Amino acid sequence: LITHLVGTLRNYARFSKVSIEPLAEGTIVGRTGIWRNTPNALEIFEVSNHADHLSIHLPFDRQLLAFKDKRSMNDTLSNSLSVLKKKDHWELFDLLSGIPRLYENTIESFLPHHVNLDKWEGIGFNKGCYLGQEIIARMHYKS
Repeated sequence: LITHLVGTLRNYARFSKVSIEPLAEGTIVGRTGIWRNTPNALEIFEVSNHADHLSIHLPFDRQLLAFKDKRSMNDTLSNSLSVLKKKDHWELFDLLSGIPRLYENTIESFLPHHVNLDKWEGIGFNKGCYLGQEIIARMHYKS
């Protein structure tokens, strides 16, 4: 899936001054239960860029953390009171939230509306051009 995603994003990156490369190594961790009763809670899908990791706030008080290396992960999580969930719990919350699960053999089978990208503002209807924009915008404004 990463190879496909990087290839697709590179098509759009040629028009910008960015480079898109997969990380040679890294770790992604999910944690939960850290925003309850916090005044500065993040918006859903808000991304925070930290010195040693990237974090994305998800529905059901969850956070996805991407670390450059294991040392950064251990330092960050050792100071955390959050509980790591089992994979099946995580997938259940994704299902209840309407977050799609895509696989290498199914990625080209769906339109953005089929996987709730419009619901999560994962697709722009008033921004520049992208492949299939006209069809996707027609579907969006017709419904």
